[in-house]
Amino acid sequence: MIRLLSKPYPFLFSTKRNVVIAVLVGLLVAITSYLTSDEKIIQESLTVSKIALSLIFSLITFSSIILIFEILPKLIIPETVKETWTISKELGLISLLIFVIILLNFSFLILVSTDDSTILSVDLFFNLTIWAIIIGIIPSTVVVWINYIIILKENLKQVEQHNKKLQKILQLQKNDTTAISIPSDNKTEIIQFNVEHLLFIKSDGNYVEIYLEQNNQINKHIHRASLQAIGNELRNYPTIIRIHRSYIVNCRNIKSSKGTARNYQLFFSNIEQSIPVARNKFQVFNETIQNLKPIQNK
Repeated sequence: MIRLLSKPYPFLFSTKRNVVIAVLVGLLVAITSYLTSDEKIIQESLTVSKIALSLIFSLITFSSIILIFEILPKLIIPETVKETWTISKELGLISLLIFVIILLNFSFLILVSTDDSTILSVDLFFNLTIWAIIIGIIPSTVVVWINYIIILKENLKQVEQHNKKLQKILQLQKNDTTAISIPSDNKTEIIQFNVEHLLFIKSDGNYVEIYLEQNNQINKHIHRASLQAIGNELRNYPTIIRIHRSYIVNCRNIKSSKGTARNYQLFFSNIEQSIPVARNKFQVFNETIQNLKPIQNK
């Protein structure tokens, strides 16, 4: 179970997705609440009508989803955590949402109650909790697991295609001796390298680390420059692309790739570390790999 919960999972909480989920779940809560609520008990214990109660429960659910899925991640969840998102973190965020909804619903019932002995009972809080788990956590867990299986299969299939194409390119590859010169932030320094030697470029604060391979030897060069500026200088080289906020890679020199439900991992010869492909870069990366062609000698 622990291994299952620690499996990589994509952080999918975009604004559009969050609003759609909030609207749909809010409507579901309103309908379910209206159909299952006892109107007689509501009239005896609360100062609101059955339909008003259902609508307010729906509004609480909608607001809670926007708070937990949209606002909270932007305020307190750093990008590094999103990039290492797992099933357990996904379920943890969903559980936090359910807890907030239960707490707000119970607080609302206290405010509109005419019979504190009924509203403040342990049985009511317990029933609210069970209702939230049945309508929230259990379906969410099933959806997360199904989504994990679907995304993982898609990524594994795509990675298999990548590796077949990369192996073909590596076998047919010919030298490209194009030299690149890029100005750095240090006015007395010019960044220079050959395209055929470039593996990847990594951002490290105000500096970049450029990894080159020549004669099976890895050389790392550190320059004061931004990844954005270097990316702009390399825009005329379609196989050298930015695949992450911290990495630019030369797709021709990728040895292999590996897929998880969260992202792709790229591997290079004589380099132990893997390079992640950010989910929002999947399309451009997939298209670049599929369009790779062997270089012909000039």
